[in-house]
Amino acid sequence: MALLPAMLWANDSISNIEAENISVSHLLETAVDTSLIETDSLRKPYILDDMPLVVVHQAPMIEALLKEKIYGQCELEEIDGFRVQIFSSNRQQTAKEEALTLEKKMTESVSVAVYVAYLAPFWKVRLGNFRTYEEANAFKTQLITQHPELQGDTYIVRDKVQVRK
Repeated sequence: MALLPAMLWANDSISNIEAENISVSHLLETAVDTSLIETDSLRKPYILDDMPLVVVHQAPMIEALLKEKIYGQCELEEIDGFRVQIFSSNRQQTAKEEALTLEKKMTESVSVAVYVAYLAPFWKVRLGNFRTYEEANAFKTQLITQHPELQGDTYIVRDKVQVRK
């Protein structure tokens, strides 16, 4: 039986929780039996027994990782594959900041891994772990449809990628 610790809203302070006569130590010790949660329902709110309502807002990539962790192990191997590069710059003053801002934006909007790398003198942002050029191209087309502002800077590049065995 897999257990996840009870979660609190990010803006809940300890004093707010104690003011409602809820023991903080009880909340931290309380666990949710994940066998009661349906496989496709990790984003839905649940009330189990007398526990308070918990709503989890998370990036799609986190949801995928949770499903793998809860419902089965996944072994990865590193192979020669493809990624979609959406940013590359060597401007010393702004490149790092631009790359990290773009990483945050992409993490919130795409369901593939986002990589930021500094390969001197360039900062790069690349997306995904694709086995074939065709998979990467299909993702690139979908990405440009969702984010047309990336069209001029988006390329498919060869890279070492991590895929399931």
